[in-house]
Order: sequence, then structure tokens, then C-alpha cells
Amino acid sequence: MAASSSRADAQPRRELAVVLLAGAAGAGVVLLATRQALARVVALAPRPLPATVTVLTAQDLRPAVGALAVAALASLAAVLATRGLVRRITGLGRDRERARPLAL
Repeated sequence: MAASSSRADAQPRRELAVVLLAGAAGAGVVLLATRQALARVVALAPRPLPATVTVLTAQDLRPAVGALAVAALASLAAVLATRGLVRRITGLGRDRERARPLAL
């Protein structure tokens, strides 16, 4: 009886660990992707002036994306800090935020 109850307790913990690791990996990938150069703009000036080179990143074009990734990491920490019904409510709020389309 004790062995079956320990297996039953281990399954939700394992699922929680997998979900938290996947969420952290996803948020980390988004944070890394916002730092990548997307475009390089070269503005040529008349002869005595130098050319201007500007590199645009995803953070420059959509600043809220990095903030949303940090918010996702914070929501994962909130799931870890809570238990029971509060954890379920926190998880639902996190899922609802992820399902919302980015119309920035």
C-alpha cells in the first residue's frame, strides 16, 4: 500500500517538474531570441560624412516580448511558491496569459 501511494505522489511532482522546465526553457529561448540581430540598416551619407550603421534586434522592434518572457519566468516562480488551490489558480492565470495573442 505504501509503495503505490509513493508512486501516486511522485507522478504529479514529475509532471510539475516537466512543465516548469519546459516553461523555463521556453522563456529562456524567447529572452535569447530578443537579443538576436534581425536587420542591419546602413545609411550612406555624402562624402565627408561617415556612413551610419544601425543593427535592429527583436527587443528594438517589440520591447514587450522580453518583458513577457520575464513575466512567464515570474509566474513559474509563483507556481513553485504556492500549493493546492492557489497553485491551480496561478497556473490557470499563466496559461491564460500565454494564450492571449500578441497584438503589440
